[in-house]
Amino acid sequence: MPLVQVIYDQVVKCVGERFKPSVEAPLAQPLSPQTMLVVDALVEGPVAKVPRIKRVHSAPSALAAQAPRLFEEQREQPTSPCLIDAVSSEASLLEDKDRRALQTCQRIVIGNYVQMAMQGLLRLGLTDGPMIMVSDGCESPLCHPIQDPTGAITLALLIVRRHRPGNGGWMPPPFDMNLCLNIRRGLAAIVTVAHKMTAHTSSYVGNTVFVKEVIKKFWLPHEWPKYYNDWDREADRFRAHEMAVLEEPMLSMVTTNPLSQAEQVIGILCSSGKMSKHTSTCFRGAAFFFIGASMLNPAHDVLGTLADQIGPWSIGEGCVSLLLTLVHCVGSTAEEGVLYRPPFDHNADRAARVLLYNGMLSHAELLRMGPYRSKVVQGEKRHPVQQLLAPENLEKARRVLSESSGSSPVPL
Repeated sequence: MPLVQVIYDQVVKCVGERFKPSVEAPLAQPLSPQTMLVVDALVEGPVAKVPRIKRVHSAPSALAAQAPRLFEEQREQPTSPCLIDAVSSEASLLEDKDRRALQTCQRIVIGNYVQMAMQGLLRLGLTDGPMIMVSDGCESPLCHPIQDPTGAITLALLIVRRHRPGNGGWMPPPFDMNLCLNIRRGLAAIVTVAHKMTAHTSSYVGNTVFVKEVIKKFWLPHEWPKYYNDWDREADRFRAHEMAVLEEPMLSMVTTNPLSQAEQVIGILCSSGKMSKHTSTCFRGAAFFFIGASMLNPAHDVLGTLADQIGPWSIGEGCVSLLLTLVHCVGSTAEEGVLYRPPFDHNADRAARVLLYNGMLSHAELLRMGPYRSKVVQGEKRHPVQQLLAPENLEKARRVLSESSGSSPVPL
């Protein structure tokens, strides 16, 4: 059956069955504590003891009643091709230098994508100008490239993780702290193709000028072409790398990765009247922080391991579960006991704990820019996404998750 027909049939089924008027049902019952499946090789150690906090279940009753029906079909989706090489044992963890090469690639992708988007080289497909800086009272929940509004960063990172550079990817001295040019050329191609795939528009600058600006981000200054004609030849090499990137299963990777699965969960809740548009936009604006942080863990393949054990859909549910917890923690204190755990299954609860844990580690600081900033200057009003991701709010959510899970080890 053609893919378009399959997608159409799924949409018709969703509209016909999932978005029926909600029926009032009894309040959700407290989740019984369950022992979480923990991979010994990936356990960092016991969590610090925290005061036990009274957990108040304030879940919307209709959501509690409809959640299994709303999400049941998505759990049966085939395995996503973007996470096929998940780490499953300690013996298969990357060597130190290989792990460092992967982390360097991911940091280059994130940093350069944000810079190019801020410069106006990459457009969202929704505006003709550069992406907006969060300043001067701008409170749009989804307005900064670090939030990955098109999904291009997530797609680019997943492609990089499918083709992890080995130990031989470093330049010789004195440039041995840099990846070799061919790898960086490939990263540049991955970033541009991922953006073109997800943003549905091209840059407003000419193609050759566009390639020149991309090269300046990924190449070292002494590697830039010296003469005008050399830029054209380099642009041809760059386009050849873009064509190689197109051999990836792009459509499947865009539609079945954990970020897109989280979007589907948010969309279902919004369309069924369980969540406002503003809240859903804030959730989408905050989701990449946790997905990105799980990819940036320098010690473990967190996202791959989770996908191997519970699947991308449960990771998406866990991300939304975590965001629902965070939004209820905003403005509350532990003493008040205003704590909330949505009625997802234990796989989603586990994913929520893992995502939160990685969002609180030092490697997540790379993402702390724009609306993900942890600090505000005196007199500055917090962006709505900043309120969700404030370190003190993450700590509140950690206590809620620790209390509700009933287990002490920190997974992944």
